[in-house]
Amino acid sequence: MSWLRSAVHKAVEVSGKNNLTRTVRNYAGTVVQHAGQAVAGGTRIIQSRIVTLSPSQTPPFIDSKLLALHLQQALSRLVPTSMQLRLLCVLMGNKNSQSFKQTAKRLEDIAVSCKGIERVQLLQTWLFSLLEIERVIGDSTDHKLLEQPLSSVDSNSHPGKVSMILYFLGDETMNFKEVLLYSQALESVILSMILEAPNEQEVSLLLQIFGHCLIGDKEDHNDIISRIQQLSKAFSAYEEEVLVKRDELLQFAQGAISGLKVNADIARLEYEISKLQKNVDGIEVLQMTSSQDHAGTKKISDMVEILQEALVEVRLCSRLETLLLKIKGIKSGNSLDVHSQKVDKLTVLVESLANSSSKAEQRILDHRHQKEEALNYHLAKANEARGIEKELLSDIARLEDQRDGLEAELKKVNSSLAAASARLKKTREEKDQFDDASNQMIMHLKTKEDELAKSVTLCNVEADIVHMWINFLQDTWKVQSSCIKLKDKQINEEVEKYGNHFVQLIRYHLSSFKDDLNTSIIHISTLVENLKRFNDRFEGTQGWDNNLAKELNPKKCLEEEYLTIETKIVTAFSIVDRMEDLFYTEREKGSRRDDPAVNELFESIEKLRLHFESIERPILEIEETAREFADKLQKEPCSTVKISSPRLRNIETPRSTPRTPYYLSDPESEITQLELEFQKAGKQFSVHDINGWDFD
Repeated sequence: MSWLRSAVHKAVEVSGKNNLTRTVRNYAGTVVQHAGQAVAGGTRIIQSRIVTLSPSQTPPFIDSKLLALHLQQALSRLVPTSMQLRLLCVLMGNKNSQSFKQTAKRLEDIAVSCKGIERVQLLQTWLFSLLEIERVIGDSTDHKLLEQPLSSVDSNSHPGKVSMILYFLGDETMNFKEVLLYSQALESVILSMILEAPNEQEVSLLLQIFGHCLIGDKEDHNDIISRIQQLSKAFSAYEEEVLVKRDELLQFAQGAISGLKVNADIARLEYEISKLQKNVDGIEVLQMTSSQDHAGTKKISDMVEILQEALVEVRLCSRLETLLLKIKGIKSGNSLDVHSQKVDKLTVLVESLANSSSKAEQRILDHRHQKEEALNYHLAKANEARGIEKELLSDIARLEDQRDGLEAELKKVNSSLAAASARLKKTREEKDQFDDASNQMIMHLKTKEDELAKSVTLCNVEADIVHMWINFLQDTWKVQSSCIKLKDKQINEEVEKYGNHFVQLIRYHLSSFKDDLNTSIIHISTLVENLKRFNDRFEGTQGWDNNLAKELNPKKCLEEEYLTIETKIVTAFSIVDRMEDLFYTEREKGSRRDDPAVNELFESIEKLRLHFESIERPILEIEETAREFADKLQKEPCSTVKISSPRLRNIETPRSTPRTPYYLSDPESEITQLELEFQKAGKQFSVHDINGWDFD
């Protein structure tokens, strides 16, 4: 089994010497140990069966080679491929706060280095992880299921569960899909496919991955794949650079693909928005028509729940509107200016290449003209040399004839012959030298012509490639811009819709508060008048028995009811102020139009507030009694007495101070206190019974 352990060790050496490498090696050792135990167990079983046979029985024939072959096939299924081990090392990583950045970096490195079968295995692993994430998210009813702590994932679990491992980036957790979208791994794989054309299996896998990671529909994804194949085919013929750099073209393609990727932040915000939209659409107030009467007789015990629900509904609409505006502000990919700069730059390079090609062609024509002139001059000189050679040959023949006939003139003829021979030799040497020089010039011109022709070919090829790149960038930008416009239109419609819901909700609750406050202020005015009458009436009963006065005096009931109504009015004013802050704050952002009805309701409630402040607050005996108890408690600090009056808890009443302290910073505590007061008031006399009393 040593060959199995060594093979796995070599397969995981690509991830470096870290804890994960040791983990995988230990896993390989465990696999080898289990395989050895399986072989030993099988051997013991075979031996036991052979031993149990009787001596008269012949043991069955066992083919050892066939048994070894089956064991080897079983072991091969236990050992993952080197590509799966490498990707497992990347996805598991170190479980710390830097796991996200390290995983993104390793994904990019593997995407760049993978070729052939490794690239197919990489795409298969990505697709499996994305499908697993979509399946888990689709089956789960709560998105928080995917945000479990990272420590809950076992590092020795099956590689198929790697897609559910979470990674940390600051305080946020991310799954494998979000890490893939944030990294440049998908762009790196596409660049490797431009450098090396993809096969049919890779195209099929890449189309499925595009459905999870890119915007647009399936037709757009097929168009992008065909464009990538065209770029790969054109790039294979682009070997020598003239003006445009190969790396720069690859960077442009990478930026175009980045603009088509799904934004992970928008996906998270859309999930939260979908949940808020369900809650907002279920609000009863938004489903009511304008003709329905929202005002009605409400019990004091139901008023607390109504106030609390109103505040929660307003906050819900405000949160939904804020998230929609946040999505509207997120932009992904290159802007229009950057895209125009890239296209303009490539257009200028195409024009420069065309100018270079035209200049090179003009130089080729000039060199051809010079070559023709050199050839004509060479022919003229050659004809002239041949004419001279013919004349000299005729002279030599004539002189030789004279030498035979005229021996007397032999010396003269020999001298003339020697001179003619010398001239002939010199002329031939000059002719040979001229031929060599002319041939060198012709070869030089031919070499220049070949170089210029090659330059023209390269310029034409590069110009065609740049044109294809421009078309690719224009198509990708068209898809990106159309998707962005559609998304902005949907967001604007939703912002307008839920902004109107927010205004409708404010208008409904303000109208309800207005009617309730008007009734409560009239009621509290009546209580103030009744308390004044009680003060005048009971001035003459001070000499009575105190116990009898407490039993017969209904003033305490009036004072308790007064405090209850006053607390309800103050709480209602506080909630109205909170609504006013939310309404005018969101209106200043420009996301909502002004509503005159809402402004009129705020003004009416403000008038009711002024009317309420103008009512003189009576002096209550309950508060005086509570103040006396407080003085006694200061003198006796050890005694513990429960005081229910807000004045005895060192809380000033709204009528003893200016009206600004009415607006407490915590409306939840006000609502809780108001609920307690309403429960006390429910045990006392009703309003109808108090108004029915007779006064002197």
